[in-house]
Amino acid sequence: MTYWFYNRLVLSGAVSAGLLGDPNPDTGLVDDVSSVVLADDGPNGIVELSGPADGKPLQAAMELRLIGRDFPTFESAYEAGCRWRNHLTIAFAHYLVGIKIGSADDPTEPLEPGYGSPYYQVPAPRVLRDEPGLFVAGTGKQFGRMGSWAEGYVMQGVHGLVTYTIPWITSRHYELSPQRLLAYSLVHATYFDDNPETTFILLVTAIEALLPPREDNPKEVAGILAALQTALAAMEVEENLRKSIAGVLEDKKYDTIVSRGKRLVACLGTERFGGQKPKDYFYDRYDERSRLVHPGSVRLTQAELRERLPELRRFVLALLGVQVFGERMPELWTEETVEGS
Repeated sequence: MTYWFYNRLVLSGAVSAGLLGDPNPDTGLVDDVSSVVLADDGPNGIVELSGPADGKPLQAAMELRLIGRDFPTFESAYEAGCRWRNHLTIAFAHYLVGIKIGSADDPTEPLEPGYGSPYYQVPAPRVLRDEPGLFVAGTGKQFGRMGSWAEGYVMQGVHGLVTYTIPWITSRHYELSPQRLLAYSLVHATYFDDNPETTFILLVTAIEALLPPREDNPKEVAGILAALQTALAAMEVEENLRKSIAGVLEDKKYDTIVSRGKRLVACLGTERFGGQKPKDYFYDRYDERSRLVHPGSVRLTQAELRERLPELRRFVLALLGVQVFGERMPELWTEETVEGS
């Protein structure tokens, strides 16, 4: 008896099978490739990335299946399934495609069927219309922009993922701790989110998920801070000033998120993000996240947040790559960038 595994992946956008096969002469699309082998260890198992159903093509798919077969034991099939879930979690995140991969907690429990999104991105009659939002104008001004327009569909080619991203990852030893897996999960959630505020919060929270444990101050420092707090209580100063200074002294007693974050991002060395050193970039984005979630602060506008998101995503993915692999991952997945890394 041999064993197999299966894991359905829901994608944040449709994929193209371009360069994985020969284009259909009528459509110009590669519409006959239904699976691609990711690993073949013969009697020790084969792993494939397949279309959403048996015989269904990869082209324009909104979901895929990770399938392993011919494993000699249940344990080897389970270990391979978990290992490849990790590979794809990392690969799709750095390929800028989000996935929903589900849980691996109970692999013997049959998966419950249910209704979901269509397997494929299917063009349908659509019109150009406004995004949700408030619009105010003088009488006589046209309301919105309506009408029929030709619309193109941009799909992420899966060829680079299979040819460059996954081999780069699988050729290296790495450990995906619960902290790192949570950070990747938060990154994947952003690919499904079109709200710039929640996307910004999720990306900064992904950094926070990677923070090292809080360290206690040395006893000598803690003692001096305690003495300063006692002295402050006896001073004759304005009450609001006393509270402000007391708050600063209280914060100094602990290893703050900002100080731990600056130590964390030091692994990025001298690289610049948004023209800033990593520690300064982290501090500013963390401050902006705090202003989003706490009342009474000046918040960034949605336009300002959208402008910051690409670089913030680049920062988070760079940090994850160095934390997981100990080296900077390529940002573009081509033969030249992979060979040069």
